[in-house]
Amino acid sequence: MSYRDAPQELVITSMGSALVAFDLQDGTIVWSYRAPVTITRLYRLGDRVMVICGTEVHCVDRETGRPIGRLELDFRPECGCVVGSDLVLANGQLVGGQPCVVRLTSEGTLRWRATKDSRSKSFLESDTIVRSFGPDGSQRSEIVLPGVVGARAGLLVGDTVVQPDDAE
Repeated sequence: MSYRDAPQELVITSMGSALVAFDLQDGTIVWSYRAPVTITRLYRLGDRVMVICGTEVHCVDRETGRPIGRLELDFRPECGCVVGSDLVLANGQLVGGQPCVVRLTSEGTLRWRATKDSRSKSFLESDTIVRSFGPDGSQRSEIVLPGVVGARAGLLVGDTVVQPDDAE
């Protein structure tokens, strides 16, 4: 295999609402992708780039910049972690019935999601209810966390710990 046959190594950066891929060796622009809103995070999953745009995840082909798909999350992820060929995203803020954790495939499809809701016990006291669901929406599990309210998310997967940025 010659240098010309080898896969091109890219430097991919987000610039506002655009992704731009540069050739690592000579700096030429290879492709660009325009998102509808500012890109706040990006992740590499094999031959895909997953970008967070507000409450959406956009899946883009890493070699060509071609859009693969887009998924509405109904929440703004605070942190994320690549797990094998999947992406786990989380948000710790308490928004009634909204997703707080999702696991997505490299194709941008949902493997599972979890939601949280608040149940008031009194004026000053409430519980948090966390439920997990499959990709078809069927509930898989539920737990009640007495006295727990929303906070910043963090992820622990295997030996990897991810904490959100302090700035919004």
